[in-house]
Amino acid sequence: MGPLCYLGAPFGAFIVGPLTNWLIKMFAWPGAMLICIGLGFHKLISAQFFIDQPDAPTRQNNFSKIAPEKNVFARIWILFKLNLAALQKNDYFPRMLLLTVTTNSFVVTLIFSQVVNIMNEYGLDRESIAQIMMVEAACDLFSRPFWGALAKSGMKPVDLLVLDAFLWIACALTFTFSTTYWSFLAGHVLLGIAVSGFGGFKQVLIIRLLGQENQPKFLVVDQLLCCPITLLTPQLSIYLGSLIGDLSFLFKLSCIGSFVYLGTILSLRKDIIAKEKKKEEVQELTSS
Repeated sequence: MGPLCYLGAPFGAFIVGPLTNWLIKMFAWPGAMLICIGLGFHKLISAQFFIDQPDAPTRQNNFSKIAPEKNVFARIWILFKLNLAALQKNDYFPRMLLLTVTTNSFVVTLIFSQVVNIMNEYGLDRESIAQIMMVEAACDLFSRPFWGALAKSGMKPVDLLVLDAFLWIACALTFTFSTTYWSFLAGHVLLGIAVSGFGGFKQVLIIRLLGQENQPKFLVVDQLLCCPITLLTPQLSIYLGSLIGDLSFLFKLSCIGSFVYLGTILSLRKDIIAKEKKKEEVQELTSS
């Protein structure tokens, strides 16, 4: 069931482009958006399953029991501080947080939030953009077995994330110099492959470096930091783009974020290798 959960996003992105275009043609823009809103509200049904039931077992980070006398924002702040305090003792935590926040908030968000506007600036019409986005989603969907095959072949998660970092760099550089349909298409192919390799192996690395018991705590801190940054990044990027007069400079910022990702993961890889080597030396001394 676990791997199937990761197929929903790329599959949905694969069909949403053609579906939205068809809805616009059939019902015009307002009607299409109302239908999309209705489809989105169906998520409330699945959300009901995450509400605590009276007979449910006690779980970690139970939000409803954290300072119930306070308002929701106060409880979020308390939740953040509690989990942050528990993770600060781990030497890998600052770098893992830098890795995830940089990638989610600056690399991914900068590309996804403005790439459609930039393609519009270079004269691509709605049909062409929908085709490109559908190809990106298809690459995301169908490259996941490829990443799985690499993992099964013996490559370690940290090595796979190094490869993923190089893909992000190639993607950002391609977008930086893109001006035509085919160059934007190439960038989105790299984007789809890079996105599919990041999420799953990141979780594996979190568990390995921080521990299974700390994974939920890290996700809380990570998401509470990424959420405001992700909300502000598109607005700031539009503002900076208006000052400079060129939105495509954001891809250069994405390149910088990708190099930060690469440097962070290489630093973690160096420490992991050193730790494994030391463990092997201890085992050899023990056996001898």
